[in-house]
Amino acid sequence: MRIAVLSGFLLLVGLIPLGLSAQASGDSGSQNFRECLDGSYSCDKRGLSAAELREVKNAAQVRAFRDCISGITGCTPGQLPAAERPIVARVARDQNLEDCLGGYSDCDMRRFTAEQRRVVEQARQVRNLNSCLEGETEALCDPRALTPWEKAAVADATRDQNLQTCIDAVGDCEMASLSPQERQAVARAVHEHNLQSCLVGENNCDRTALSNPGSQAVAVVNHHGQRK
Repeated sequence: MRIAVLSGFLLLVGLIPLGLSAQASGDSGSQNFRECLDGSYSCDKRGLSAAELREVKNAAQVRAFRDCISGITGCTPGQLPAAERPIVARVARDQNLEDCLGGYSDCDMRRFTAEQRRVVEQARQVRNLNSCLEGETEALCDPRALTPWEKAAVADATRDQNLQTCIDAVGDCEMASLSPQERQAVARAVHEHNLQSCLVGENNCDRTALSNPGSQAVAVVNHHGQRK
């Protein structure tokens, strides 16, 4: 607005040509139109033509529709054309179902039918079982919600995880939880791991734990290494 007033004044006193004044005014109008299309607070709708106002209204509706189907806070379905409101409502229902099936805090169970609530509850049970099978803390795994067969499955998974931990020699191995056969398997794995460490010259090699063939093999490897 200031540019248009200044241009008009300068035109009157003959300091700028007529064409340059019209160009400056046009540039200002185009900039304002773009700001209105973008929903900018600096938009001045008073300077828009009827056709531009229709374009600005259409752009606002497109932004509102995009915000609503994206789940952005502040969505205003009332600004949308009547034909688009059912679409937004359907997307909101689908998103809520995904939130509930995924166990997210945004879940609103009040929107569901009895059948939908049953499905969501089944999904919650599956998530809890998976968390327990993976050895998660009680913040994610609720043992009280497990059925008898699920408790048995979790007990087996916990036992298998402990066995794997002992064999890999990582983490907290609970040898007391192992059967005699499992302890033998762990002892063989530990012996093999130690032998490999000694053969490559690692610092954690325990030569006292090597068997006679193992000690001989390590000695041969070390001898060849020294000759090189």
